[in-house]
Amino acid sequence: MKDTVARAAEGPRVGDAGQLALSSDFSYPPIERTGASFEPAAMQRFLDGEHRAVRELVKEVITQPEFRYFESPDHHAFRKQVLAWTKRLADAGIGRVFRPSSWLPARRSDFTTSA
Repeated sequence: MKDTVARAAEGPRVGDAGQLALSSDFSYPPIERTGASFEPAAMQRFLDGEHRAVRELVKEVITQPEFRYFESPDHHAFRKQVLAWTKRLADAGIGRVFRPSSWLPARRSDFTTSA
């Protein structure tokens, strides 16, 4: 790197402040990767914990092409896309796993009250 800077110092100067005209031919040595100091699969199991199956299901669903990045300046189109994603997650049963069965009544009719 010292050679590159030295060559640039000898070369033409640009700008009013006498800035160096550095070339972009920096050559860096290749990165030498050593083995991991831990077992990555064991770390993943630890991080996933008792919810490993749920995390794998979520990863499987959200890596589908229909979940690709959506960019639109139209917020109505974005909301429509988010609704489609939410419905897809619900169809996969993902929302169901985050609530204990004791939280909600067994029958839908139990949600409504008669006046």
